[in-house]
Amino acid sequence: KTLVTASLVSGTAGVVPGKPFEVGVLLEMAPHWHTYWEYPGDAGLPTAITWSLPEGFVAGPIQWPFPDRVIEPGEIEVYAYKDKVLLLTAIVPPAKIAEKTVKLRAKVDWLVCEEICIPGSADLELSLPVANEATEANAELFSAFRKLLPAATPAPYQLAWTRNGNLLELSVN
Repeated sequence: KTLVTASLVSGTAGVVPGKPFEVGVLLEMAPHWHTYWEYPGDAGLPTAITWSLPEGFVAGPIQWPFPDRVIEPGEIEVYAYKDKVLLLTAIVPPAKIAEKTVKLRAKVDWLVCEEICIPGSADLELSLPVANEATEANAELFSAFRKLLPAATPAPYQLAWTRNGNLLELSVN
C-alpha cells in the first residue's frame, strides 16, 4: 500500500529567463496517515527537499502552509498534514537560458505516521519549456495552498517590554 504519493508540480507552464516562478512538492497521504510541518511539535520530522537545479537557478526556502494539530497516541501533540499538502518553493532562473527545456529535480524525504511511523523518500523530476512569457499552471491547486500560508501582516496591536529590576512587564496596546 502506498502511504504517500509525491509529485513535483509547477505554477507556470513555462520558465521565463530571469522571472521567478513557483513549484510545489505535492504530498498525498493515505487515509489516517500524516506528514509533518516545519515545526513538528512533540515528535516527528519535517519534510526535507533537496533541489538539483540547472546552473544559475536558485531555490528559495519551503513555504509551509498552516498544519493541523494532531494528538498522537500517548498524548503527543504534533503539527501535521493529513490528506494532501503542497509545499511551495520559489525558484529564480538566470537571466539567460541556452536550453529549450529545463529539468528541475528534487529529492524529498518525509516521515509518515499513523500509529507507527515510516520514513519515505522520492526522487522527483519536472521538465518545463523555456518561454517568452509566463502562463499560469495548476492555478487552483496553488491558490488553495497559498491561502494557507502565514500572512506577513503586522499584529493589530503593539507590544512593549519594560524592565523593573528583576521583573519584566509586557504592555499590549
